[in-house]
Amino acid sequence: MRHWHDEGEQILGLLRQHGLEGEVFCAGSEREPVRYEDNALKMMESSTRTGFAVRLVEDGRVGFAAGTGPGLGHALVQRARAVARHGSEIDFRFPGPTAYPEVHTFDARIAELPARAMLDTGRHMIETIRKYQPDAQVGAGVSRSLGTVRLLNTSGLDLLHSGTGYGVGCGATLITDEGLLHTGESAGGYRLVEEIEPIIDSVLWQMEAAARSSTPADGRYPVIFAPTCLTDILRPLLACADGDAVDRGISPWRDRIGERLFDPRFSLIDDGLLPEGTSTTAWDDEGVPAQVTPILSGGTLQNFLTDLRTAARLGTPATGNGFRGGTGSMPGISPSNLVVSAGDMPVEDMVESVQDGLLVLSLMGAWGSNPYAGKVSGNVNLGYHVKGGEVVGRVKDCMIYIDVFEALGDALIALSREREQRYSNLFPHVLLDDVSVSTGR
Repeated sequence: MRHWHDEGEQILGLLRQHGLEGEVFCAGSEREPVRYEDNALKMMESSTRTGFAVRLVEDGRVGFAAGTGPGLGHALVQRARAVARHGSEIDFRFPGPTAYPEVHTFDARIAELPARAMLDTGRHMIETIRKYQPDAQVGAGVSRSLGTVRLLNTSGLDLLHSGTGYGVGCGATLITDEGLLHTGESAGGYRLVEEIEPIIDSVLWQMEAAARSSTPADGRYPVIFAPTCLTDILRPLLACADGDAVDRGISPWRDRIGERLFDPRFSLIDDGLLPEGTSTTAWDDEGVPAQVTPILSGGTLQNFLTDLRTAARLGTPATGNGFRGGTGSMPGISPSNLVVSAGDMPVEDMVESVQDGLLVLSLMGAWGSNPYAGKVSGNVNLGYHVKGGEVVGRVKDCMIYIDVFEALGDALIALSREREQRYSNLFPHVLLDDVSVSTGR
């Protein structure tokens, strides 16, 4: 029995017939989402998609073409050859077969999950939240997916991998005397999420804590950043550790490997093998084995993240971070799973230690900052005022500004002992001092 991804062998044969080096990337997925909006079922559908991508080298230049559906082999090769005539020069070789780590990314329960079970899960979340908050407009989503990827190249590589995905979440909108409140929580991974009560409890806590508003005056305060928003704080670090930015000379970290940049309690790891991580894989989209790459260890810069192209240009080994945004794009550098070191302070003690400050769950607009200068600024989408070691109310019309390079160096008060794994991140709560807060008061 032949499968859709067997067409990759035919495309690879065409490359060899023309005497070309190259790779063929085949991806197929099945997805079934269920979505509730405003307390009612909004959408339930299923979709199947297959795609093929060809990256080849002709006369020392790279060409790329992609398409969906079967029977595209000849057209893709011809289009990629046409692109190669004007493509960039290539200075790496496609990898051959090697040893790969063993990872687990498939849950048969997801593959066999009936749609009725997803409908019941969404309905249960809505009914439970409305039991305690009858005036809330509640939405919920449950989705399952199955994906298969095959990667072949002219160096003899032939890799095949299948995985599952599951996501579940809910959120509520409530009109209060203090204005419009949006809350939400979700969980997901390659395994079936069986315990959904923590998701519901989180939404209910967010709504209860936001029943009152309490906004501090403009000033500088200690701020606890929850794992849900820590990616925004880490964005400058990831931008500077991107091998492409290093190669182009726009990263200020270019010549700083081995230098201590931050507080020695702070470490940041790119972990392609993280158990339960949604980006866990045996190999990246170029066929490089996944690995654990310390970016910062004890505050000291250790490694940059690279794909095949940037590794060759920098003269370093590829770190297995060559990923595609889909079959329609060539591989580029992207983190896999991110891990931040844990500290020794319980979250409860962290909150109790703040006499006047903020607890921030989510930011909005932080992506507009200047990452290479370490600047992060954004509106607090959901956050709380902490006074006397207690959460006293939701903050409104609040904006924060941080120089991350300074904050993680001299202003890091504590990292929480507990960490939360959310999709591809394993993060603690982070307490930073002297954060600029603007509220217009």
